[in-house]
Amino acid sequence: MEIKSDWGVSFCQIGDFEHIDMMTGLRNQIAFFEDVKRIIARKQKSTITLIGIRKLAEINEIHGYSFGNSTLQHVGEYLNEVASEVGYVYHIDGSKFAIISGSLDTERILEYYELLRRHFRHDFMIDNQRLVLDFNAATLYLHSFDVDEKTIYSCLNYSYSESKVRHQGDMVIFSNSASDDNRFRLERLHAIRDAIVDGCKGFYLLFQPIMNAKTEKFVGAESLLRWRNDKYGSVPPDEFIGPLERDPLFPELGKWILKQSLYAAKEMIEVCPEFIINVNLSYVQLEKADFADTVLDIVKEVGFPEGHLCLEITERCRLLDIGLLSRIIEKLHSHGILFALDDFGTGFSAIDIIKKLSFDTIKIDRGFISNIEKDDKERQLVGHFAGIAGTFGAKVCVEGVESNGMRDILQHFNVNSFQGYLYSKPVPIYTMMDLLDEETNNKFKVC
Repeated sequence: MEIKSDWGVSFCQIGDFEHIDMMTGLRNQIAFFEDVKRIIARKQKSTITLIGIRKLAEINEIHGYSFGNSTLQHVGEYLNEVASEVGYVYHIDGSKFAIISGSLDTERILEYYELLRRHFRHDFMIDNQRLVLDFNAATLYLHSFDVDEKTIYSCLNYSYSESKVRHQGDMVIFSNSASDDNRFRLERLHAIRDAIVDGCKGFYLLFQPIMNAKTEKFVGAESLLRWRNDKYGSVPPDEFIGPLERDPLFPELGKWILKQSLYAAKEMIEVCPEFIINVNLSYVQLEKADFADTVLDIVKEVGFPEGHLCLEITERCRLLDIGLLSRIIEKLHSHGILFALDDFGTGFSAIDIIKKLSFDTIKIDRGFISNIEKDDKERQLVGHFAGIAGTFGAKVCVEGVESNGMRDILQHFNVNSFQGYLYSKPVPIYTMMDLLDEETNNKFKVC
């Protein structure tokens, strides 16, 4: 049986226990996905908000799980009381709650969230113990209906992660208007997600060369993902990787990327025996318990020499268990597979990561060399970073090398390789092969 909200959307009744979270008495994740699906089908403009308790695991460790459960119950009760006038509250999983409401403006959404934060920072007590809580939050305005509930949740999770990692718990709004651009973005993400289900249809790889810093010989390349179709054209990864990175479908795309990269690299090794292919990894791939075995299975299937594969991870890996990452790296290292830390210096935990994990290469982010021809501080930073990498036995690759002046300065540092537009933009594999074969082309030197 269903009831209708005051803004015209049907929901499951409280008596339907399949849709109720027993701990909080709120609607559960099953009900949430069903209700979002109904909203999309009825084209009901809505606001969907995801809110989570920061550091709930620490509360459980310090006070016990019973105390932690009481915390969840109190937060659920407060959310239900405050938000009941505008929508419905759900306990999604663990520390996360969701609210579905009629379309609200930004100021009202933020007002409710700030009330929540103030209340639990100053007035919250359990068993006569004062507890200070803080939260992460994300909001999405649903004005586009050529999407599904899974795409909506992926976008919310992406914005929630941004709130957690980059914004100290401030609410992150995925779409802040009903503009055509925002509708276009949601619909495009939905199409890309469907493409993964459809055998990764429309995805393709480009390759950006990596050059020896001293000799400027071609020694490798980084594979870079793209997607295109007739309706949306070519879409760069910055516009879809983030929102879909936590999607359960993403590991399938990761397998496709790795396999296609290795097949392309096999051709390059025949021409350039030193060639190493760099393949980027996502956060969600590394979380999979069978990740290392999956990599080894693909390498074996392709017949690829392990020592010519370098897997790139970013500083965002700090969100994962360091022990898990260490075991993955150790296992794949034992088979000759290399690891690189990408975007070094852009996060707050760079030194801590390279102290705890064994990397073969440290890649210095392009942001640190953009003004290196004029800025002495940038030159000092590069020298500092190169020295740190050397301390831990890692090679150094500098990204974003775009001019002869940059190259000339960087060659004075302990840098092993360059990557950037001075040598080539990302190109298809057959273009790279053609460039490599042209001995008179100054951008490439035949190995």
